[in-house]
Amino acid sequence: MIKIKVSFLFLFLFLLILLSSCLNKPAGKTTTIEPTPTPILTPTPTPSPTTTTTTIEPTALSVICTELATYNSNGLDSSKILQSCIDRTPKGEKLFLPKGKFILVNEVIINKAMTLTTSGSTNDKCSADENHDCAELKANAETMTKIGFVKVLSDNVFFDHIVINGNRQERYQSLAADKCKLSADNNIYGQNVQFLGNDIRITNSVFKNALCGTGLYLISGARFNVINNTISSNGVHDKNLLWSDGLTALEISNSIISDNLFSDNTDIDLILGACPACTIKSNLITHTNSFTSSSFAGLMIQAWPNGGTSGNYTGANIYNNTINCSQGQRCGFGIYLGSSAWYDANVYGGNVHDNSVFGAQQGFAVDKVKDFSIANNQVSGSQGTFQTSCGPKYFSAFVITPGTIVNRQNDLIPSFHYLSFKLDGCIPNDSKFPY
Repeated sequence: MIKIKVSFLFLFLFLLILLSSCLNKPAGKTTTIEPTPTPILTPTPTPSPTTTTTTIEPTALSVICTELATYNSNGLDSSKILQSCIDRTPKGEKLFLPKGKFILVNEVIINKAMTLTTSGSTNDKCSADENHDCAELKANAETMTKIGFVKVLSDNVFFDHIVINGNRQERYQSLAADKCKLSADNNIYGQNVQFLGNDIRITNSVFKNALCGTGLYLISGARFNVINNTISSNGVHDKNLLWSDGLTALEISNSIISDNLFSDNTDIDLILGACPACTIKSNLITHTNSFTSSSFAGLMIQAWPNGGTSGNYTGANIYNNTINCSQGQRCGFGIYLGSSAWYDANVYGGNVHDNSVFGAQQGFAVDKVKDFSIANNQVSGSQGTFQTSCGPKYFSAFVITPGTIVNRQNDLIPSFHYLSFKLDGCIPNDSKFPY
């Protein structure tokens, strides 16, 4: 009986395997004419939690920069004191700054793996208001640094509960402002902070009031985690070349930009030049109803020209972002995929879905990009005729420009909502025509 049962079992297993192979064998089919969806690659970084409230505790080797406390709000340059504290922090260790406001006339540089944070901060994140319980590093009228008065030039840096304040209101008559106004190339004199490296975490912090250029500059690297920050009030829109991006990411990859608040940044709130295998999600971009605090675009996925960046977004997943430009339509573009309103560049790859735009002049624009997938992005409160750099132009809720290659296979937005017209050389919300 045992032998019979075993033989019957083997026979049963053989028939089961044979049946399974038949069911899984693809049926013969003719060549399909349906568009092939752009593959959505899974980004390699592990997604971070929506909020990052882990308390950073000192260790025996941590440095507490107590000598900085005497510089709180006294108007004196604390650059040397802060740099000294950075320099004596052991590699891989933590530097705790006291709460308060500290002037930086000269640049400070972090060039090793370390954590920079505020000692005793009790809130989940720093506030952009004047009253907060974080360490605030602040420029003044004498600050004349290039590409940021704070520079992070190392892998494995954790930047948490810090306020970076470009103090633009007190610098409009400064030499740095004069430099900004000369040309767009000179906006390096008005930028707040730069990060260059891999495995950098930026959390629970504030980047505000850049004089020009950008509030937060990610130059290059992999595995950035930019989560739960406030990026606000950078630049002004109605002073030529004194506008500023909120966050500028030049050429990064495998990174997460998530759950940040962008408010009243005056060039582009969030702009990228390349970001393969990135996750950009659940960010809120808002504008108050003022031309001074308006922007050319809320979210711009593009490339800088002449090989400045690769324009590669293969495997990027961009979703659940909200852009609210106010009733006054204070963003030119809500979401802009492409760059020909400014310049020609190659932009390709990526998946942009389930985002929402309210009150942009041109709600959602897909402009000469290739191999993107778009689906179910919602637009309201857009369209009309607006002043642009090429004169008055009619804008709509959705546009896909001629020459664009995009996959809409999963898009539930009816095709008739997508108009087709060119955007070449037509920058919206022209700063020369306030309204």
